Amino acid sequence: MTRKPERSRLLPPGQRGSGVEIVLLVEDVDAVYRQAQQVRADIVRPLADYPWHMRQFWVRHPDGYLLRPAQRILSVNPTTYRRQVADAFQRDTPRITEELLAVKQTANRLAQQEDVLGAATIYEILVTEIFEQSHLYYHEEAVYDDYYEEEGYYPEEEGLEEFVRESIEALGSYLADEQTDRVAREKSIAVLLAVYRRDLHADDSHGFAERAAEQLVRYTTPLERQTIAEWIRAALADEEQAIADSERQAYGKFWLDLQHETLDDEAYLRICRETGRTADLVERLLALGRIDEAAQDLSVPPRMLRVSCCPVRRDERRKRNLTGASWNGSRPTTGTGAITPLNWRWPKRCSARSLPSNAIRSCAFSPGGSIAGRTCGVSCSPSWSKPRTPRT
Repeated sequence: MTRKPERSRLLPPGQRGSGVEIVLLVEDVDAVYRQAQQVRADIVRPLADYPWHMRQFWVRHPDGYLLRPAQRILSVNPTTYRRQVADAFQRDTPRITEELLAVKQTANRLAQQEDVLGAATIYEILVTEIFEQSHLYYHEEAVYDDYYEEEGYYPEEEGLEEFVRESIEALGSYLADEQTDRVAREKSIAVLLAVYRRDLHADDSHGFAERAAEQLVRYTTPLERQTIAEWIRAALADEEQAIADSERQAYGKFWLDLQHETLDDEAYLRICRETGRTADLVERLLALGRIDEAAQDLSVPPRMLRVSCCPVRRDERRKRNLTGASWNGSRPTTGTGAITPLNWRWPKRCSARSLPSNAIRSCAFSPGGSIAGRTCGVSCSPSWSKPRTPRT
């Protein structure tokens, strides 16, 4: 069916309500249509199904606005597949994944038939029921019946982790296909975000959050990435959901990855501060030459950042009476709550390959040095013959 444009049905310019069409998503569009008929509303186009997974009709409001009540339609019955997946966990079977394979194959067939919305809906049921019915995540209310359950070993559930990973990859492939319609893309994004949040906030994460974020960053459009960024902002502001520091930092990484092409420096720094990503914050500040500001965020004297090139942790045996320092994305601390020169040494040469992954990854102070792809304009000696000894 080819949709005819509704422009001709809009009121001429200058009249109240002209040029405005409002879409109303409802649960039961048939009931709304009957109500419109009963009150003799001005129905512009009758109720019908459309190929973009919508059942809808058009009606004109008394003020002239064109309203479009619509309901999403599915080619699959979610209740049927939800029951089928739940039954797979109830039956005495050596491998649950073998029972779920038939459901997965149905989703793949629908995708091949270009019914991506139906396929994404089935994958949503699969991952949701696996999370709820299996022991991938710890359930406080679970009752253990035998020794194997007490030890956390469930041989019938082997392969479920890989099954979920494959489901995430399938949803990502729908986003990678530019021919996937808008409604199906929205469903795929919603399922991946649900997987991300479930795994991120779990005590026993399986890495699903990182995989879901990778698919979303790689295959979404700029407008979709902006919508996801707003979702992250709302999640961080949710007062009912307790968010640990590590989770907040993970949200921050996801946010930065989504918008790395569009963020200016100040927006980048703001996100780093809001999500506790101190390492990324300091890297960007040093790349911008804002040494005093970086030192303030690290709570260290600015002279340490002016003198040092690529600070690296001193060996544990050489820390003397210090209780230890860390560089894990948070503010480096010692037993006294501040960094002293005894915590750090300087390498003979600045090489990103020679540094641990949790250190600042490149030289910001040698000629031509760079951080995060930015050339540094601050000069210092490029020659490092031996580790420097800080002044006492």
